[in-house]
Amino acid sequence: MPKLTTIVFAMILSTLSLGVVLAAGTVELVSVWNPVGAEPDGCAPALTGGGGPTKWRNVETGADDQLGLGVSEQSRGIAIRLKDPRNYYVVRANALEDNVRLYAVIDGDRRQFAGKSVKVASTQWHTLRLRAVGDRFTVYFDNELLFEATDRRITEPGRIALWTKADSMTEFVDLAIEPLP
Repeated sequence: MPKLTTIVFAMILSTLSLGVVLAAGTVELVSVWNPVGAEPDGCAPALTGGGGPTKWRNVETGADDQLGLGVSEQSRGIAIRLKDPRNYYVVRANALEDNVRLYAVIDGDRRQFAGKSVKVASTQWHTLRLRAVGDRFTVYFDNELLFEATDRRITEPGRIALWTKADSMTEFVDLAIEPLP
């Protein structure tokens, strides 16, 4: 039986999709308890920027061949300290640009404050990890420390989201959210 995964995608250009969850304790998003075609428990699609509706659903791993890949954008990531759709941090990996970048989105204006060029293959699994403690951010890609940065623009706790851009079609699996002591 194929492993179930969660896939998030947006079909309209200039759309950012956010699957939003709160993390009071450790949260592990695994889709084995959600039926194929359903939205994951505790998550809801949301939209920043312009564009049309987003789609979020559970699919069987083998089913992604028929979905195809987004060609305009191939960018996916994790948003944290999400206050609202116009204020949050996002770390994202981009397969078209071969880089991982960290942004602060303030009043809808996205500003990069750290990043690094690294090969991001669109046809292979990658692990992206973000650790945020106070104003210090640590980013790991494929289980290796990629870079560290500091920023003080958003200091309050907030929601956590899975993030995709435009027509990016992305599978997210084995997501774990752990609050730090």
